[in-house]
Amino acid sequence: MGQRMIQATVQKIWTLSPQVRGLKIKPSTALKFVPGQYMLIRSAGGVSRHYSIARAHQLTGSLEFHIKLWPNGNFSDQVLSYLREGDKLEISRPCGAFFFPDGNDPIIMLATGTGIAPFHAMLERHLSSSGHRQINLYWGVRSRNDCYLAEQLKTWRALYPSFQSQCVVSSLGMGHIQDLAVNEQLNPGNTIVLACGSGAMINDAYRVFVQESTKPVKAFFSDIFNAAEDSSEVPPKLDNTLPTVSLNIDGQELTVSSGGTLINALRSSAQPILSVCGGKASCGTCLVEIDRKWVEKLPKASKKEERLLAILPNVTSASRLACQIDLTTNLNGLTLCIHDTV
Repeated sequence: MGQRMIQATVQKIWTLSPQVRGLKIKPSTALKFVPGQYMLIRSAGGVSRHYSIARAHQLTGSLEFHIKLWPNGNFSDQVLSYLREGDKLEISRPCGAFFFPDGNDPIIMLATGTGIAPFHAMLERHLSSSGHRQINLYWGVRSRNDCYLAEQLKTWRALYPSFQSQCVVSSLGMGHIQDLAVNEQLNPGNTIVLACGSGAMINDAYRVFVQESTKPVKAFFSDIFNAAEDSSEVPPKLDNTLPTVSLNIDGQELTVSSGGTLINALRSSAQPILSVCGGKASCGTCLVEIDRKWVEKLPKASKKEERLLAILPNVTSASRLACQIDLTTNLNGLTLCIHDTV
């Protein structure tokens, strides 16, 4: 199995704000995706990073991304600075289950920084067909210069009266987007919250909208953006102080440390597997296919894992999330294949 990467050509790089660049690429083959999904982008030098697709489907087949510039960032600084039109990249197939919800329930969108990217794609695709459905977007940024989609949002507000948006600037003391949104919501029981951006914002938003609310929202979905999720990071090394476990992965015998999760063991062995949500069973990128003789020997999947597996494509009764499997010595000899998620 493993991951098949797709060749893509750089078409354009431009400035969206002092801290954000736009990247437009053309895949070598047409790709279908759902607004809200993301891809892994890999440079010719092997540096890779996950980015949400920032535009709805384009007739040309091109894809656009919003890239935050991080000081000494492996991709945003060291790769993006020398990319030129015509250069080659590799991309994965679209991943993730962060989608625009069906129905007519009111939607609250919470974004920080470039977490606006998947919402831009969703709104571009769905606003014109949403009728009177109330959609409120709160976008948290550090300065006014960071509101690089202000004109587009203004245009959409004029065209669609049921759509409202606020650019919340922290340097002006405007507060946190989750606090503003929770105070302005009208009917929590029918409201769906979509949150994308920093883990701190998402965790606090979940607290105020769900955990500590006397009137929790109908549903809460999130997609965490963390700089530390750069897949070019050096994977953890084998810990020789722990008992080892033998694994058979796609026919290859590996010896790894016990005590952690299967995803950590796979990454420590530089296996080609994505890991985006940090082990929260929310992204679905670490799918593995367990050998049938081992399926019943594994602990039963949690309800959260079962719910995610139920909506992922090409899943079988032997599919599991590697981030949810604790690697104990009882699993010595475990045989599996890395699911072809991309």
